[in-house]
Formats: sequence, C-alpha cells, structure tokens
Amino acid sequence: QQTFPWLWSSEYIIISPWANANEVSKLYTYLKEQMSFARPPNSLFVTQTILTPQTADPILGVFRSPSNLREMADKLTPYLGQWFREFTQYKLNIAIVDFQDKSQVENLIKLNVPASENLATAVCIQKVTTM
Repeated sequence: QQTFPWLWSSEYIIISPWANANEVSKLYTYLKEQMSFARPPNSLFVTQTILTPQTADPILGVFRSPSNLREMADKLTPYLGQWFREFTQYKLNIAIVDFQDKSQVENLIKLNVPASENLATAVCIQKVTTM
C-alpha cells in the first residue's frame, strides 16, 4: 500500500466540536470558546458554522422564520465573513457551512493562505442536506 505522509499522516487527529445551537449568538459563543482551547500541533480543527434545529423549531417554523434549514443558514451567512477573519488567529483548518456560495469559499481560502505552512489549507465543505 502506498502512503502519502505529506498529504495525510496517521499522526494527525481531527477535532470537530458540534455546537448543537439554533441561535447565531449561541453558535458564536460556542465556537469562540472551542477555538480558544489549546490543541495538539498535529491536529486539524473543524469549524462547524452550522445552526442545528431543535425539537420545537419545525413546529414554531410554521408561525415564524426560520422555517427550514435554508432559512437558518441564511440567518447565519451575514456573520461568517467576519467570524472567519476573526478565527484565523486560531489556525482555522476546515470550515463547514450550510449552503455556501463561491465568494465564501474564495474568501476563506484567501484568509488561510498565510497559515498554509501550519498544517493544512482551508477546505470549505457544503453540507449536503435533504428536506
């Protein structure tokens, strides 16, 4: 079996905390707290910038917004650029967003270029959702 240690090594670990938050302010507080913790130098950190519906959200969505995952993501999107700029001090490696657009990906990569020698360059993953 051929290995590529420069691409991925078994020495690396992935840290991917999940906020389980349905409000922008709660998600921000959680992410900021998680990123401030010291991490092993051989780790990749996943920044899950996604809002998670809670049990009552689908029912309440009949009467108010957001009523679906897209609306939740749209509520969060205006904050992401600033958050990513702020979070680069924590060596942002992987960012997960719902319903990203091309400009988000380009901006995230631009932010991470100076940090590319650390461990990894930025990857922006569009979380696949089905409704």
